Amino acid sequence: MDMRQPCGPPFDGPQYCKRFVPGWQPATMPARTFALKKTPPAMPQRRNVYRSLGAATCLCLSVAALPLHAQSFFGEYRDGTLCRAGETIMFACDSRSKKIAVCARADSHSAFAGLRYRFGTGEHLDLEVPGTSMPVASYAAGNSLGDGHRGTLVYLSLKNGDTTYSVFTQSIAPDYRGEGAEENGGVLVEQRGKPMAKRMCDKDRQVLAGMMLDVRFFGVAVPRDEKGLKIFPEYRP
Repeated sequence: MDMRQPCGPPFDGPQYCKRFVPGWQPATMPARTFALKKTPPAMPQRRNVYRSLGAATCLCLSVAALPLHAQSFFGEYRDGTLCRAGETIMFACDSRSKKIAVCARADSHSAFAGLRYRFGTGEHLDLEVPGTSMPVASYAAGNSLGDGHRGTLVYLSLKNGDTTYSVFTQSIAPDYRGEGAEENGGVLVEQRGKPMAKRMCDKDRQVLAGMMLDVRFFGVAVPRDEKGLKIFPEYRP
């Protein structure tokens, strides 16, 4: 009988065996070795890196999705005017072999922080005013006027020294419903308050001027003009 084994059935406990079985010894369990669980090295924190890379990737994709020379008109991107990438088209039309445009650039305070009048072609500008950055209210003013009947005149004047360039669009409806209105546009050049030249937009081409009616423009970004245009005496403020 192996005295290291239990001395009887499971109900014969060690106290019984030690007392009644001479030489009995309790069974010994083989020694076990316990390996300490090694803590894996800490992984570098990459979450912020991935987040930055993700943000940069989204930014790059967003920029890449925009046309290189796109201009915004009511949130849509248009090409073919004298406005540049990132600018808003306030006025634009074709006039024979030339183009006429007024373009707005935004800053952190206003969507119309800077205005530029441009005349020329896509390859060469004949004129761009003002030539330097200055508060827009110091050189620009405009208004939207009615003639009391079926006509509407919207214009924007930019002053450069003693010369003023006023882009305008006129709409005359055949009836009071306003349907089928006849539209035209152009630029008026005045020197010391005297009209010097007028150039009309091509009749068979679209005049882009709707952004001048943005509620943030007249009376907010630029002052409302209280004089009107001399070549349109029927439209008075």
